[in-house]
Amino acid sequence: MDVTLPIPQLTNTFAEDGYLQRNLRRILGDARYAEVEQDLSRFGADCAGPIREAGRRCELHPPYHIPYDAWGNRTDDVWTCPEWKGMHAIAAKEGLIALAYSRPLGKETSRVYQLAKLYLFAPSSGLYSCPLAMTDGAAFIIEKVLRGSKAEREGEGYRNAQLEGALRHLTSQDEKEFWTSGQWMTERGGGSDVGAATATTAVESEEGVWLLSGNKWFTSATDAHMTFTLVRTSDANGGLDMFYLPTRDNQGKLNGLEIVRLKNKLGTRQLPTAEMNLNGSRAVRVTRGGRGLGMIMNLASITRVHNTVSAAAGMRRIVQLAKDYSTRREAFGRKLMELPAHVAALAELEVEARAACCLWLEMARLLGRIEAATASNDETMMFRLMVPLSKLQTGRQAVDVASRGIELFGGAGYMEDTGLPAHLRDAQVLAIWEGTSNVQAMDVVRVNTQTGGRALAALRRRFETTIGADARVTSLLDKAERLLRDEFSEPLVLRASFLLARAVSGGLMLEHARDGKAMMSDAIASDRWLNGEMVVMHGTKVHAENKALVYAEGDYAITSQRRDGVSAL
Repeated sequence: MDVTLPIPQLTNTFAEDGYLQRNLRRILGDARYAEVEQDLSRFGADCAGPIREAGRRCELHPPYHIPYDAWGNRTDDVWTCPEWKGMHAIAAKEGLIALAYSRPLGKETSRVYQLAKLYLFAPSSGLYSCPLAMTDGAAFIIEKVLRGSKAEREGEGYRNAQLEGALRHLTSQDEKEFWTSGQWMTERGGGSDVGAATATTAVESEEGVWLLSGNKWFTSATDAHMTFTLVRTSDANGGLDMFYLPTRDNQGKLNGLEIVRLKNKLGTRQLPTAEMNLNGSRAVRVTRGGRGLGMIMNLASITRVHNTVSAAAGMRRIVQLAKDYSTRREAFGRKLMELPAHVAALAELEVEARAACCLWLEMARLLGRIEAATASNDETMMFRLMVPLSKLQTGRQAVDVASRGIELFGGAGYMEDTGLPAHLRDAQVLAIWEGTSNVQAMDVVRVNTQTGGRALAALRRRFETTIGADARVTSLLDKAERLLRDEFSEPLVLRASFLLARAVSGGLMLEHARDGKAMMSDAIASDRWLNGEMVVMHGTKVHAENKALVYAEGDYAITSQRRDGVSAL
């Protein structure tokens, strides 16, 4: 008898994500949620259908380098498939960058709307979400520079004009006008010690124009229209400054750039990433006095937010696929969804996905308030602390959830032609790009030290106000703080940061579980996350809770009478 395996299906990645919907309604409020619900649902259907199909073709037809034309001329073209180019048009039309800067949903909440669309888009995009992360960071930096003090802007007319033009392109919704940006920091010395490793130099050639020479060992989004890069200037200061570099000149030729090779990567093969020589590339100096590293870290803050969004989105996607597969695949005479052990494994991943979702949503909310200049000092410090915490936690989670997720498909999860292994290969970069876990942990220490512990205190005040003295959150915060205060704790900062990240995500999950938009499964998820393991209870009850988590079977709204009592079920 011929046997075929069922193909996991997606119909609408927004409609199938009740946790996202409830959180958006809570954060945006009913009126603003109603303004975006239809657009998100439409886009969720596209991301489950044609966009996902195009993203798969990007994986099957990766970019390649064409160094010379047929006549021996050096051209350094990078071939990308039509579907990759189509992602550019989708990103522009959908406003995946523009929404954060045109702010159609208001100054504070448009960030949440924008990142919600990117959350739906990222797992279907064939990694086009990567150049969009850097594009958003570039636009964020330009806004910051152009809004600087009068003294900072004085005498910088040429620079400002160049940046204003770039910003119009980066935030355009016209696919012909829309630009993407790179972020070129890594050199042959490599690693996270950018200050010591940067050897690229700049020499002023004419007023406002500098010539850059050096090698960039790792340039993501090689086909981007522009980039920001760090350079060691030849002035008396000799420090690192940040430069704006258009990748092509007015005739469409590469701007003094030579592609050495495209990188052969474990994953993210859809995305062209190159080693690049800069041979007198014309650029505009953005910072002076060696303040480039500090400025470009503003870009890194935005890309780390995007990294968290992509990690959370990847988790949600593999859970959605595994959930659907469990409703179709039969084993031992029953559907997988009828096997308690299988449902329990799915429920564990569902809890992980919800914890990650809460982190990016809160960062989006805080970022929107910071950009609107309405954030309190506590909120600003919380955001600074949450950026490395969230990147650290979700980067590790994404790899673990992808691995456990494809396991739920059995042998099919290991076969490249199912498309499932790409979820694992592409997830690994999320723990590495924009700083490894240890780098993020040291950033947590840096923020805590620079604020004199006030950032951590701000987190405590937040949760004391919203959820009260929950013993589990308080215990995690206490343990993390003790480790961070220990002068000999450097070997333990990673452990401290993971404890702190778990406390933050758990506190946020509890905030949602105690809100009027919550379901009982939201309370179950927050308790399982904070308890660290499933509370020992009768097997029948465990299975019922697992089905509520995964399939919303038997799930129900928490009444106002029961909401105040939500803690450990």
